[in-house]
Amino acid sequence: MFYVVEVEDVVGIPPHMFGADLDVVLKDLLNEEKIGKVDKDVGVVLGVVKVNKTGSAKIIPGDSFAYVDVDYSLLSFKPDLQNVYEGQIKEVAEFGAFMGLGPFDALIHVSQLMNDFVSFDAKNRNFVGKESNNTLGVGDNVYARVVSVSYKANSVQSKIGLTMRQQGLGKSEWVDKDSSAATGKKKSEKKIAAEDDMPVKEKKVKATKK
Repeated sequence: MFYVVEVEDVVGIPPHMFGADLDVVLKDLLNEEKIGKVDKDVGVVLGVVKVNKTGSAKIIPGDSFAYVDVDYSLLSFKPDLQNVYEGQIKEVAEFGAFMGLGPFDALIHVSQLMNDFVSFDAKNRNFVGKESNNTLGVGDNVYARVVSVSYKANSVQSKIGLTMRQQGLGKSEWVDKDSSAATGKKKSEKKIAAEDDMPVKEKKVKATKK
């Protein structure tokens, strides 16, 4: 999920930026420092939205920087456990597939790709289900659920684990196919039930003597 987070911080402004628009300077310095950084509470920082409030600049003897208290809003992305996300397969390897999830490349381990025995076709760079014959490769649109999150210093080092082995998850074509099959089954059951409930009409036959 994307979040707008309110943050209080102290920013050091170098001498060559003195005299410039304070809000612009603070936003540039904060973006340079924060973008791409990961925090377990807010997720990965995508950028500073705006500077809300600033305090007076403070000078420390022997230090050329001016330090300003600042209250600002930043935009972050934090994948929540058990949430379902739609994304695209960006890369495949023998051990699984990577789905783009905001700034993360989230892993769908081969054991979590589908409810089937899965083999990796190295030549065609895709996965194939033994019984279903379903295939999964780069560029496919999928629905997956977050099952594990491990934050590190940045989005590249952080690890997000996904699964597609639950109902309603997987490649878009599989989901649409399962949905259509389920709808057809319900209609069929409804028709049979309706026929069973139809009143039986009695038909009188007049016997004819021969």
